[in-house]
Amino acid sequence: MTWDDFKRKISSRKFWALLAVFIPALLVFTGVISTERAEELKYLIVLGGACAAYMFAESAVDVARIMKEDVVDDSETDESDNDGGATD
Repeated sequence: MTWDDFKRKISSRKFWALLAVFIPALLVFTGVISTERAEELKYLIVLGGACAAYMFAESAVDVARIMKEDVVDDSETDESDNDGGATD
């Protein structure tokens, strides 16, 4: 699994929905916590998932902006290099 695969999975709403249901259910089933505590844990997991998804989404936007700026800078540099070396 690459870092991009990991980021895509960790920012998936389906992944966090799965964790929010699976972990509390497993803890109730094994007798570790009560059903009331499981509800609280479910909300905490959903909150953490929402924060993680937001952070990864914002990172993706920042990377896209930087990549776009680099492409614009490279094309301007290439054009000025070509113009400067041309002779008539």
